[in-house]
Amino acid sequence: MTERQRILDEAKRIGAHLLPAQQVLRANYSPKKIEEYFDRGCGECLLKDPRIAEAMATALRFWHGKKYRLVAWCIMPNRVHVVLHLLPGQKLPEVVKSWKIHSARAANRLLGRSGAVWEREYYDRLLRGEGELDRAVQYVLNNPEKAGLKNWKLVWAEGREALNTADQETGYKSVASYHPSPDRL
Repeated sequence: MTERQRILDEAKRIGAHLLPAQQVLRANYSPKKIEEYFDRGCGECLLKDPRIAEAMATALRFWHGKKYRLVAWCIMPNRVHVVLHLLPGQKLPEVVKSWKIHSARAANRLLGRSGAVWEREYYDRLLRGEGELDRAVQYVLNNPEKAGLKNWKLVWAEGREALNTADQETGYKSVASYHPSPDRL
């Protein structure tokens, strides 16, 4: 069973009404449908807690300008979206790991618990050219509204000038999206 299938099973367990087609999805899921579950607030939603969300924002900003350049980010109640430009010599898995470690330690300390906070996997995508970068930034910035979150404050973007570097050869752009650990759902 995949991580995403476990999420669907958990949605069913907590009483989310699954349509017949969505029940079939439990066996044969689609990323779009999974995103809909996340938009509905499925999972523990640790990042709804402003203290934990701020710890995540601090983790994102910590190496900004040193290991990567943040282009845009959005901290949702149950996931994080980031568009960034890795600086030369940096590796995305190491960057994401540092975000997860910092924010998980802070969350566990604030909540007086221990254990996994984030799932091991994350989704990343190489962005090629200004058009793809612009679409990724718009996706990140529009995500709270799409999920029905009104006046969501945990969204940040560097500005239009960030898009001018899309074709430079130093590093690459990537969207990293990661979610809480299914163990915590």
